[in-house]
Amino acid sequence: MPGRTPTLLTGWILWSTFCVLAGWTLSAFHRLNAGGYLIAAGVGAAVALGVRWKLSTLSSLAPRAGVVPARWRWRRFRRPLPFLYLLLAALALLGAVMYCPNNYDALSYREPRLLHWLAEGRWHWIHTPNYRANIAAAASEWVLAPLLLFTRSDRLFFVPNLISFLLLPGLLFSVFRLAGVRPRVAWFWMWLLPSGYCFAMQAGSIANDLPGAVYGLAAFHYALRARQTNVLAPAWLSLLSIGLLAGVKVSNLPLGLPWLVAFLPVVPRLRRRWLTSAAVMILTAFLSFLPTAVLNQRHTGHWGGDPENKSQVQLSNPIAGLVGNTLLMLTQGSLPPVLLNAHKVEDWIKAHLPQSVTALLKRDYPRFDFGLNELPQEEASGLGASLSLLAGASMLVACFAAARALRDGTWRRLWRMAACQLGAAAWVAFAVYLARMGSEATARLLTSYYPLLLLPLLVPAAHSTLVRRQAWHWLAWLTAACALLAVVLTPSRPLFPALTIFARLARAYPSVGTWTRAERVYTIYRHRNDALAALRRYLPANQRDVGMTLSEDDLELSLWRPLGSRRVRYVSEAELFSPEHAGLDWILVRLDPIILKFPDPKRLAASVLPAGGEIVGTERLSVKASDAPQEWVVVHFVRR
Repeated sequence: MPGRTPTLLTGWILWSTFCVLAGWTLSAFHRLNAGGYLIAAGVGAAVALGVRWKLSTLSSLAPRAGVVPARWRWRRFRRPLPFLYLLLAALALLGAVMYCPNNYDALSYREPRLLHWLAEGRWHWIHTPNYRANIAAAASEWVLAPLLLFTRSDRLFFVPNLISFLLLPGLLFSVFRLAGVRPRVAWFWMWLLPSGYCFAMQAGSIANDLPGAVYGLAAFHYALRARQTNVLAPAWLSLLSIGLLAGVKVSNLPLGLPWLVAFLPVVPRLRRRWLTSAAVMILTAFLSFLPTAVLNQRHTGHWGGDPENKSQVQLSNPIAGLVGNTLLMLTQGSLPPVLLNAHKVEDWIKAHLPQSVTALLKRDYPRFDFGLNELPQEEASGLGASLSLLAGASMLVACFAAARALRDGTWRRLWRMAACQLGAAAWVAFAVYLARMGSEATARLLTSYYPLLLLPLLVPAAHSTLVRRQAWHWLAWLTAACALLAVVLTPSRPLFPALTIFARLARAYPSVGTWTRAERVYTIYRHRNDALAALRRYLPANQRDVGMTLSEDDLELSLWRPLGSRRVRYVSEAELFSPEHAGLDWILVRLDPIILKFPDPKRLAASVLPAGGEIVGTERLSVKASDAPQEWVVVHFVRR
């Protein structure tokens, strides 16, 4: 049996619960500020001391043999797989310390929405064309809020991801063992699965897929613990964990089905402490997507916040979803650490797709895009080539075992195992996701699903023999080595002098476009955290409020800096050309014919001049390697 529940895991779940609850509560009282959080921390500490006797029951979950001494726990890292995992964690920490956060989704709407809320002192519906800033789940932002509020920086935003990565092996082993996977098989996979690109590359990032996966595994860990013990604390922690999972991403909601399968046997026991259990259930609702769903319903008329499906994520044709998402998983999820001529490979795949499939995806899957790149990127990476190969081998072993069980009549015994029941429910949830969600980042968004999808595949006894084979060991080491290479080479946080090397190669071989493109990609990622920094030099240092015209995917974060001392407000085209211009003296305009009807500075200057406006600066800035540079103009309105 697995050892005791780690104190770090319980502490992390409770801390995340406190942050989310404090965020919504302080918002309700318009006290989302440092003083409000200090009061909330005092109240939280008092509550924690008051219920300490309930949480101490977790100590009864320790194995009879006692806790293994720390010196023996460290000896495990002398073995190849644990050592490679530890090296992955160290490299992730190094990259996070060396580089500012540059995850595009976080910079485009997750950090700005948090800054808007803190500036207002509460959650509010933001006036912005970036719809995700309002309708997306908010649990991740509430966990980051105290860090931003008290440090006035986003440099420590990687901490939740790093904690999640450190918790991952123990949680995987515990869930696998409690579900019925053999010890040796569970041991190998507890070190292998974190080598998936979607896990390893997010360990030093600020993407929220990895924390969601850990919340999900914690929910199953505590639910399975509660089934085997006679205490209620694990059941309550399971409720909190599943609430956090649902509060991180709406795409995680289908995982509620396998969690119900794991948790239902525990429900009758909740009546022993029905008042506390009811309170925890209410708290779970606040942690989940429910508050955001209620607010979306209020402001848009739809719980998802997109009644007209402007984002084109909701699919009306399940067949298109199953086909398109399967293709994305097979391509994005099976990439090597380096894929030369990625665009040619993508073109070859598209050329060999049947015309009927191409027409189906073009009609019913608007956002379908393979998006293959030379290097794995955290925005769209799945498990990776070698780990996908190992998972495929496990699937073949499971299929042969299932066929044998059907022949000899032992399938009923297998079905009674928790791994098979949870796994079957997880595959149903997986099918629901494939049929309904239409994103170009499928391989990444399924990060929380992978451990549960793998669970029933590891049950057959043949795996105990398979993991003893030398060929398996070599492939396992190759998997971890590929993850190390991906972490070192990633443009987000390269651990080698990328700009120096590629700049010299581009000068030495100007006819080879690969080196020029590589230099451009690494340069853009290097400066993405403050991509619009050049515009700030036109603004007065003490300017508190600035306006900005933007699309639904622009990086407004740069204009908030220094964080906590400035506020950015969205200005529409009508407000820009009105004499009042929303009461702002400084407005930054992106010259885009789609956003603005005046795509060049001269025509813009002639239009804003009657309103007292003057163009004081123009800059061409690159924020995406795949897009052309954007032209920005700084307009100063002189009040008469």
